[in-house]
Formats: sequence, structure tokens, C-alpha cells
Amino acid sequence: CFCLQRAFQALDIPCDVWGRGHELYRDLPNWRDYDLIINLEQRADRFGDWIPDLSQARTIKFLWAIDAHGLGTHRFDDEFRNGKYHLLLHSTKKFVTGRVNRHWFPNGWDDSLIGPREVELRADIGFVGDVSNRRDWISLLESQNFSFVHDFMVHGEEMVKCLSSYRLCWNRNFSCDVNYRNFEVLGAGGVL
Repeated sequence: CFCLQRAFQALDIPCDVWGRGHELYRDLPNWRDYDLIINLEQRADRFGDWIPDLSQARTIKFLWAIDAHGLGTHRFDDEFRNGKYHLLLHSTKKFVTGRVNRHWFPNGWDDSLIGPREVELRADIGFVGDVSNRRDWISLLESQNFSFVHDFMVHGEEMVKCLSSYRLCWNRNFSCDVNYRNFEVLGAGGVL
């Protein structure tokens, strides 16, 4: 959300960020004051029931789905329909093929947030993330004679420091997509 906010502001377009965990969360915005609303895949079924009903907002609305490869497209299709969104952006190209009002919006990284860090080398191989479909691979890596570290669900600046602390960053993609961690590793100057 802050990456998008900086990009809009760099173009002299005012942009607010709202949602759970943000400073102004307690004050529900007047959606009519905005020309565009971008929902960054925050859905009630995954993050709790805090998302307002945007179906009545006549503002142009985009839903950006990053994790459909793990959660399935039906959840985003339901949110798209129920929230009366105008456009559904998917980070997985195959989810938009031949579908109306769906566009591929590929992953990347923001180099103002992610880049190499001067930190001490902690491991030959490391992984930042949840276990998901990786349990057997993580167990195998942990059982070998080289140093391996699994930093479970570390976010933000600490995640970037972790990526810089491994000689080699390991990841196993989930399902049919290339997940964000791959891009973050490259952005941090790591070897994937």
C-alpha cells in the first residue's frame, strides 16, 4: 500500500492509505471523496471481518489479488462480484486469460524498501516464510550438514535483513505462481 502511495504521490496525485493497522483506521473514509479505491486483497475470510462493504461506493474500484494461487480464484471472484468492483488485477497471468475485467498485474519489488543490507552472514541457505507446501523440503534442508535457517513469517525491514544474511535464499513456490518472495530476494541482491 505504501509503495502505491509513493508512486501516486510522485505523480502529484494525492493518495490515502486506510485499513487495519494504519494510523487512521478508526475513521471510516467517505468513499465519495475518492476517484479510485484499490483493495489490496484484504478479505474478511482471511483477515477478519473488518472490511467495509464497498458495494455501494460508486467510486471506481480495483481489487488486486496477489495470493489467488494459494487461496483459489473463487474467493476473489466472489469479492469482485459482491463488492461491485470494476477491475480485478491478478499477479498470476493464467487467472485472467479470456476473462472480462481481469488484468495481469505482475509482482515486483519497491527498491525504496527492498535492497541489500549490511548484516552479518547467518547461514549458507535461508528461507523466510511460512511452511505451507514446504515442510518436507525444510526438514531435508535442516537435516543436511550445511547451515540452514528458517525465519518463520518475518516481515518488513527484518525480512529484508534476513534475506541479506543468507549466502543463498531458498524458496519453493506454491501452486502455479511465482510468489513475492522470489522478487524480494532479487531486490535484496540475494541469490535465489
